[in-house]
Amino acid sequence: YFNSHDGIYDGVREVDCSSISIKLPDLPLLQKEDLPTFLLPNDPLFASIVPFVHENIKILEQDSEACVLVNTFNELEEASIKAVHGMNLIPIGPLIPSAFCDGYDSSDKSVGGNLFDIPENDCLQWLDSKPERSVVYASFGSLLSLKKQEKMEILHGLKEAGRSYLLVLRADNEQEEDVKAVVENISSEEGMIVPWCSQMEV
Repeated sequence: YFNSHDGIYDGVREVDCSSISIKLPDLPLLQKEDLPTFLLPNDPLFASIVPFVHENIKILEQDSEACVLVNTFNELEEASIKAVHGMNLIPIGPLIPSAFCDGYDSSDKSVGGNLFDIPENDCLQWLDSKPERSVVYASFGSLLSLKKQEKMEILHGLKEAGRSYLLVLRADNEQEEDVKAVVENISSEEGMIVPWCSQMEV
């Protein structure tokens, strides 16, 4: 992505993303639609995330003994780990707090972080009010930007499923009016929509 010869960003400019493709080892050719949205110049997060990641990679490339700890395990992504040259990728995962995996330390629940400084919400309390295994959980990660049509399809799909649902839908600065109208008409019995939640605890 950051290779100025055939990448799509070189720290100074972005190329026209409409016709890009990126080849990574052991994966089919990736098109624009396959990339995380925050890598594309029209995404609101692009200006803050991409230069930060680019700067970190440039620093790592200058260190002949650079090591990067990766939250994965070798058997899952062996080819990808070997494909990165010039850096020693060390798989140390999966990193899951004890309370969620082996139960050895029930107080060890710290995981992840809140990228957008969004206040905690009462989704866990809402979940506890529902019968066990009765709620559909839908989340697309902290960084993905959904188009209006995608949001509407997801909302309609969850409604049609006829089950309670917890939907994590990142708040946009300019939430579309029709999406906003659907969200505001959802009852607490039907579902709950939050801009962020602690996925492990959910």
